[in-house]
Amino acid sequence: MNGREHACDIMHRSRHTIRWLPGLLFAAVFLWAGLAHGQTVNLILHITTPLTEADGTTPLQDGSVVYLIGNQSGNVNPMETFGDALIANSTTGDDILVAQLVVDSSGTAGAGTIFTSISGVDVSQIDYFYLRFFDYQDSAPPTGEGIPWGTTVPEQYTEDFGLAFFDTEGAPITRTNDFIVIPEPGTMHLFVAAGLLLALLGARRERTAKKPLPSRGT
Repeated sequence: MNGREHACDIMHRSRHTIRWLPGLLFAAVFLWAGLAHGQTVNLILHITTPLTEADGTTPLQDGSVVYLIGNQSGNVNPMETFGDALIANSTTGDDILVAQLVVDSSGTAGAGTIFTSISGVDVSQIDYFYLRFFDYQDSAPPTGEGIPWGTTVPEQYTEDFGLAFFDTEGAPITRTNDFIVIPEPGTMHLFVAAGLLLALLGARRERTAKKPLPSRGT
């Protein structure tokens, strides 16, 4: 094969490879999306109508606490309790707390709504999402007496090319309960350790105060 024939052969093979390239790229993207399904995705959350106060009309204020919860059953499972109070950021059953958010009307969604992206959501055990929301404006979990709250209806999300989309309608406040915050185990241990230290210091001071002073010679 002379140089000219060799060059023609290379051009022919290149054209053949280029012809298959779009199909290969599509197959690679499709495979990647399939592997991403059921694992970690970026979730686009859009509340299409307002979360409202009990009147069903007044949108919740900006900064109101909202929890995004996922599960496989499609149920709204109850929260954990402590005495007569509920623990706002707790889950039971197959519920998974995905994210804590706040109502934000500064975006395109409008008053009482949320439009945001949440990265790195593990959906391997999630088929449905729902919202647990509170008429409570604070960065910490809701705590106090008589806090109004409600939930949306669990709905399935959709997924395409590694992105998950959860569009849901808002709902009104339907309940009022007392809420309490239970410290994390590490924080509890610190409290106990601090209490023991203070008790030891107090006992030492008491013993020192009762110890008789040495008498001076005259």
